[in-house]
Amino acid sequence: NFIFHLLSLFTVFRNGRKQSVITKVRKVLFKTILKSFCSSLPLFRRSKRVKISPILYFYRMISDLKQKLHDLCSAIVEEKINTVKSAIEEAQNAANSETKSTAGDKHYTSRAMMQLEVEQKSKQLAEAQKLKQALVQIDPTSNHSKAQLGSVVFTSGANYFISVSAGSLDIENEMFYAISAVSPIGQAVLGKSKGDEFSFNGKTFEILSVN
Repeated sequence: NFIFHLLSLFTVFRNGRKQSVITKVRKVLFKTILKSFCSSLPLFRRSKRVKISPILYFYRMISDLKQKLHDLCSAIVEEKINTVKSAIEEAQNAANSETKSTAGDKHYTSRAMMQLEVEQKSKQLAEAQKLKQALVQIDPTSNHSKAQLGSVVFTSGANYFISVSAGSLDIENEMFYAISAVSPIGQAVLGKSKGDEFSFNGKTFEILSVN
């Protein structure tokens, strides 16, 4: 939590300064915090309750973060599926009610519109179910050296979870963006490793960490 709270402070200096300066500041602070964090962990190892190396502890923390991101994405997708299912059911019930109460050209027009709405919602449901299936394929306990599906990527501009397009996710006051691997930003970072640079919207950013 200490690392992520301090990382959130990096954006404070962004307004009114050049991106190149911000990139250097974020990079130096990230390395300093990580080094300080790892060097302090031996103190905890003296305790009988904690007997793990600093690196293992760090990776467990990252794994917990990835699990939280994965859970949030799953909840968002599941809510979307339930919402669309409810909309389909309402449209079908309305169509059935229209069939019983009306007749003539108006009846056929109204029923056709409701059927069209059901078809549109069904397509949305199919897309949401694809997102759910994509999340099933992600193992939150895995670690990656190169950005790929399921990776958590820290950059000099923002933090990303390569999974499905689910918008911004707030994890203990640190902002992450759930992005699809086929999205423009996803394509920009895909295959990149720590220290690599990528361009997006005319700006250049650096990969600080890939997990």
